[in-house]
Formats: sequence, C-alpha cells, structure tokens
Amino acid sequence: MRIAAALAAVLGGALLLAVPRFVFPTCEQLGRGRMHCTDAARAEYVAGALLLGAGAGLFALRQRGAAMALTALAAAVCVAAVVAPGITRYCANPDMPCHYGMVPSVRFIGSAVGLVQVAALVSLARRGTGGGS
Repeated sequence: MRIAAALAAVLGGALLLAVPRFVFPTCEQLGRGRMHCTDAARAEYVAGALLLGAGAGLFALRQRGAAMALTALAAAVCVAAVVAPGITRYCANPDMPCHYGMVPSVRFIGSAVGLVQVAALVSLARRGTGGGS
C-alpha cells in the first residue's frame, strides 16, 4: 500500500501543480492581472510541491515508521489543498476558469488523493500491530 500512496501523492502533486497553471489557468495566467484566484493557485502550488516530495520520499524510504509519517503528511497536505481556496478566496464570477474549473478540480484531486493516503495509513498501522498483512 506504500507504493499506491507514493503513486497517488506524486500524481496528485503533479496535477495540483498543473491544473492552476495549464488546465484551468487563473486570471493572472490569462493576463487579467492579480486577483484572489492567484492566491488560491499559489497555495495549490505549495501543496502540489509538498505532495511530490512526500511521494518521492515514500518511494525511497522502506521503514514503516517513516512511511507512516510521510503518508500522514501527505493526507494533511491533501486537506490543506481542499480548504485552501476557501481560505484564500477565488473569483466570484462563475464565468471565470478558476471558479468553474480550477477550484472544483483541485478539491477533487485533494479529496481523491487524501482518501488513498488515509487508506494507506490505516493499512500501514494495521500491518504494524499485527492486524493485517
């Protein structure tokens, strides 16, 4: 399950880096100037970079304790990725790509990867206590 968590973290991190810039670009990327969605996108860039790092660490580390710590970190970063647009705010205009595309996409990515991380964390914890294989 550690490898599944690593793959999910790397893929989710790459998507969190790509979505606000290339798939559903923010207003600043479209040349409209800095708006609230720019702050949300920057928060997602940080979350994406942290997820990539956690995923790379999960690939590299073999110790169960380190894997559990990185998986818990990745799950926490996913929660941050989901709530960041609500905290930093984004454009209120429903015709803007950040409103109809970026925010729902990053929330879906964060939720999906977060579920994988929680499942991996439970699996790693059970394996350590003798409850599973």
